[in-house]
Amino acid sequence: MKDLDTKYNIFNVFGKGEDLLICIHGYGQTYKVFTTLPNILKNTIILTINLPHHPFKGKLDDLDSEIYFKEMKIFIEKFTSEKKIKSWSICGYSIGARVACYLYLHYPTKCRELHLVAPDGVGNNFIFPFATSKLIQPVFKLIMTNTVKVSKLISVAKFLNLISVKQEHFIKLNLANKLYSTRVAKTWIAISQTKFSKTDLIKKAINSDTCLILFLGKHDAIILKKDLKSFIHQLPEDSVIYLEADHNRVLFKYFEWLKTKKTSQDAS
Repeated sequence: MKDLDTKYNIFNVFGKGEDLLICIHGYGQTYKVFTTLPNILKNTIILTINLPHHPFKGKLDDLDSEIYFKEMKIFIEKFTSEKKIKSWSICGYSIGARVACYLYLHYPTKCRELHLVAPDGVGNNFIFPFATSKLIQPVFKLIMTNTVKVSKLISVAKFLNLISVKQEHFIKLNLANKLYSTRVAKTWIAISQTKFSKTDLIKKAINSDTCLILFLGKHDAIILKKDLKSFIHQLPEDSVIYLEADHNRVLFKYFEWLKTKKTSQDAS
């Protein structure tokens, strides 16, 4: 494990125990958002994985995106083998849910629970697949290095009703300067390697007896319930949990849910 620990800086491990929860954060965050989990999950190792280009410069970022995700799988396999962990759970928040689903589909029979928190990737999103397609990628990169063009692109998306007013505000907030907008392009293009079939995801979860739980913020203006309707309809009713939170707070409300679950009489 030492070679991977020193070679890359995208993996972090917290806590001790027999259980394992693999966590992938959202855009603009790092592993640090999960550092409080060992206080909630006492008998659980928390393995966090940073998204590509989070922080801005990681040791894997100069590599091909395919290699980035290959290294993720290598690390998980070596880590679980060393710790003699035969099964685990995965949590993905926002855009990190794309990576969570990608990892799950590689190890469906080993994953007991898949928690998707305000997830991007399982709802309707026409911009992401278009912007990250092979033909458009160079144009997308070029546009995202120009703040004026980025602003115009956002306005066009709003005019075409591809995004809401609140989504427009959220996007502009996260594209405040060239550094941030360029990171969006690089991150999106890297994560496009993780594309998956939503139908296949649910089928695998059912066939593998994986507990797939969808957590949505009641006041989330970024990941909208209406965009996830087709996905929600394929899930059992008790697999969808609504939390009193907007997009920025929903992850922390999920942490509270974890704490309640682990301290209840029905705790597993």
